[in-house]
Amino acid sequence: MSESTLKTQTISFKNVYKDETPTSLLKLETPPKFLATNNVKAIQITNESNLKLKHVLKSAQENKQNKLHRKSKLELANPYFAYIPKFYLNELRLAKGLYIFFLSLFLVFVAASGTLIYLTLTKWKEVINPYILLLLIFPFVIFLLEFLVHWIKYRNFRNEAETINFRDQKLLTVNVQKLYKNLRTAFVDINWICITAYVLIGLTILVDAIAVMFKGYSFGDFNAAMYVGDLTYSIVFWSCAGAGILIFLIHAITIFSNYLRAANIENFYNFQIVDQDEINKIKKHKNYRDAIIFFVVVGSFIFITWMIIKIVSSKLGGKKTTVVVK
Repeated sequence: MSESTLKTQTISFKNVYKDETPTSLLKLETPPKFLATNNVKAIQITNESNLKLKHVLKSAQENKQNKLHRKSKLELANPYFAYIPKFYLNELRLAKGLYIFFLSLFLVFVAASGTLIYLTLTKWKEVINPYILLLLIFPFVIFLLEFLVHWIKYRNFRNEAETINFRDQKLLTVNVQKLYKNLRTAFVDINWICITAYVLIGLTILVDAIAVMFKGYSFGDFNAAMYVGDLTYSIVFWSCAGAGILIFLIHAITIFSNYLRAANIENFYNFQIVDQDEINKIKKHKNYRDAIIFFVVVGSFIFITWMIIKIVSSKLGGKKTTVVVK
């Protein structure tokens, strides 16, 4: 075999091994119309992607702006809001909630009292003694004082929260100290207030029973106070019963919640917030003060009730009233 033949075969073998395809076969001409269509589609897909991206970015920016708008006034006022402990924010919300609650309660009581006064002086004038409306003075004063006290507490707490900074250390603020002292000794006030309420409710029911006697009913037939036809005594009796149950529930829940709130404050600071001797002094002072308030309130209630009875008796014109006791 000649040398030229071997060279030709080697070249042919290399072409086969490399799987070289002729250039003319690779260069397939694409129709111009097909290229134009693909380019238009590609441009459309790109535009749609850009629009979607712009929409996503715009939505994210709007959400960010909405979050800024949704920030509370406290977050905007205090740059260290993120460092405020959970118990502090809970106490601030509770103070605001109590303030709104007692405001609502006061407004509802005023509206209900106004309606009751109107009905008593117009439609129920023949069946309800108007002097019974004097009993509305006590709850009116109580609701008004509760509203004012909680409003002042909330304002003081809110003003402190706008400037407080817990970032560097666990600050023991004035309001936190007051709050802790109050939580540790509040059961004294709560007990005296509830005892006063229970006594007033009992005296009111007693006056209700005496009123039944003056109406000529038998004192032994106490159920006469609950007849639907006798509106005055029915309203007083059932109102007192409902108030007594409600006060008992509030009494138990408040003492338990105060214990938990004081424990949360202690767990955050991990040191003695107020000396125990100071707590004992506060308890002693509160017991003395609340005892005086108790006797003044109960004495005033008895005196006003006696005055009402005297006025009613004088209205009877000296008529003798026979009281039958079974």
